[in-house]
Amino acid sequence: MISYCRNLLVTELVQWHKWYLPQKSIDGKTVLDVGAGCGETAFFYLKHGAKHVICVEPPGEALQMLKKNFGGDSRVTIVESSVDLIKCDIEGAELDAVFEIHFPCEV
Repeated sequence: MISYCRNLLVTELVQWHKWYLPQKSIDGKTVLDVGAGCGETAFFYLKHGAKHVICVEPPGEALQMLKKNFGGDSRVTIVESSVDLIKCDIEGAELDAVFEIHFPCEV
């Protein structure tokens, strides 16, 4: 794990349970993790019952670590890309989706 991600994990793990776990169970669910880093949140979601995590991470040191950590894990799909715009239209399924936004954003 790169030091930046390790520091986040150590300092924010308690908050992750509040920020990243929805009120509904994630057992058997698929999670989209945009900005997946080294895979620390993918690991977190899998340990809390997610069946699959789709990780999106741009090229760089964190992506290489993500591939090392989960490249052979069929429960994880790694997408090598940066994201400039997010559009979500999943034919009504968004009613059950949880959007974690603990940082300020514009809608």
